[in-house]
Amino acid sequence: LYKDGVGFPDEPAKAFRNGSCPAVQGENKIIINSIPAGRYALAVIQDQNENGHLDKNKMGIPTEPFGFSNNVIGAFGPPKFHRAQFEVRPGKNELTPLRLRMGQ
Repeated sequence: LYKDGVGFPDEPAKAFRNGSCPAVQGENKIIINSIPAGRYALAVIQDQNENGHLDKNKMGIPTEPFGFSNNVIGAFGPPKFHRAQFEVRPGKNELTPLRLRMGQ
């Protein structure tokens, strides 16, 4: 989870919050509590070999499933923060379901 574009999406050390959970077949639901109001974007990978990063082939195309908030994709690489951003406001907030995709 990245706040205000800082580090999005390639610098997980700069993420506002990061974590992991086991993937199960079908729909997976992630709940992130206690997020202050602001602009955020999600970058999600399914780290199939558990090496801590999104693997890519020699041409730079991802070889593991990935996704971004708003289900945006980039034209040449990852999307810009402004396309993936969403706003968190006081109260209950829900995102559009995020779909993981393979390199495109």
